[in-house]
Amino acid sequence: MDTYLDHLDLPGADDLEGAGLAVRPRCSSVLLQSFPDTYLDHLDRLDRLDRLDRLDRLGAWDPCTMAPPPPKPEPRPAPPPFSRTTIYGAGAVAMPGEAERVLRAAFGPVLEAVGDGDGVAAQDLAREVLEQTNYEVLEIVRIDNHVAEETQRAFGQAHGIDNYATVFHGTFHANAARIERQGPRSACSQRDKYGKGVYAASSVWEAVAYAAPDGVGLHQCFFVASLLQGNTAVFDLAASHSGVDRQGRPLHTTTNPEGTVFCAWYESQLRMTHRVTVRWVPGRPHTPVIHNRIKIYHPDIWQRIKTAAAHVFVSPVPVVATTKPADLPRHAGFGVGDAVTLKSLEVATFQRFNGKRAVIQRIARRNRRVVFYVEVDGEGAAVTVARQGLTAQPPPGPMSTTWLPCFSSQMDRVGASGGTAKSMLGKHAREATL
Repeated sequence: MDTYLDHLDLPGADDLEGAGLAVRPRCSSVLLQSFPDTYLDHLDRLDRLDRLDRLDRLGAWDPCTMAPPPPKPEPRPAPPPFSRTTIYGAGAVAMPGEAERVLRAAFGPVLEAVGDGDGVAAQDLAREVLEQTNYEVLEIVRIDNHVAEETQRAFGQAHGIDNYATVFHGTFHANAARIERQGPRSACSQRDKYGKGVYAASSVWEAVAYAAPDGVGLHQCFFVASLLQGNTAVFDLAASHSGVDRQGRPLHTTTNPEGTVFCAWYESQLRMTHRVTVRWVPGRPHTPVIHNRIKIYHPDIWQRIKTAAAHVFVSPVPVVATTKPADLPRHAGFGVGDAVTLKSLEVATFQRFNGKRAVIQRIARRNRRVVFYVEVDGEGAAVTVARQGLTAQPPPGPMSTTWLPCFSSQMDRVGASGGTAKSMLGKHAREATL
């Protein structure tokens, strides 16, 4: 048999064979045999289909079984990068339970009386919100922004944080469409009290107070958002400049001392999930219970509330002749028309008027006590709201809902120089406080 070395024609090949060294055959007789027709046919077929240059198909092809490569699965269609769906309001798409969950997340405290059952419809929850707050829920829109969702997830992985919170962000109607697609922009924020970033709140009323109404319709817009909170601390200037908390950890969110207002330092932390449109309904009674429930309003809404309350007066009641006249021109050193400073008001809704200047409008007897009815400077509408919870009836005679009832021990007389003079009753006054 010829050897591999015989065909190399190299010096020393005979010496190797003489030395008894094994030589390798040039090729095997098996390999010299012709290939089966079936094998060649498959190669021809591959060549015709231009598959020899495609390594992925060639690598998957099995020459032993002659099986063709398995077909690749068809890729699933990617979801649209952005879409919005109305789930409550005109033209809403049925998404069972989602509108109810949004309403409970936003208005949970005022919906406690409705119960937590899943069978309560969104219309019933919205009706309860109207009864308890004078705000009508007009529309809820679901926002699917897959780019924002992936960006928020990537931010959390990069920073090693995964603590999410549901918060609320109020805005102008004109900005809502842009925020839905592009997300909030810290450069557009007009607030920096608790840091420079994107602001949100844990209370829906805090957010609505920053949502300007759209004019005649009084429609206001706020977002339900997912906040990737991260490391959070109460804002201070040192942390704002250094970017780390007192333990040296990088900060992501700063808050007010109460922990109800959040400033996200990075735009990727906040992702809008739903947009809610509400409307303050004029003409409904604004009771102290409703006022204390909401506590904060947009200035345009609050001005309308005060204007409506200022025009509410109690019809004058004719004075009934009695043996002892109800009205007095003066009492305890105070007279009608005197300017006074209020103090020591103990009724919860009256305490905000302590230290305010007022003018005595009427002095009248009520249940053997002398009551002073004063008009607080610039607070007529607020007094009307504060008085709505009172049960005591005023004595017969002219009366206005903008007059605040008090006693002489709760007033200091304003002197000619602008100072105050103590009540003439002094510490020995026996009149009860209001």
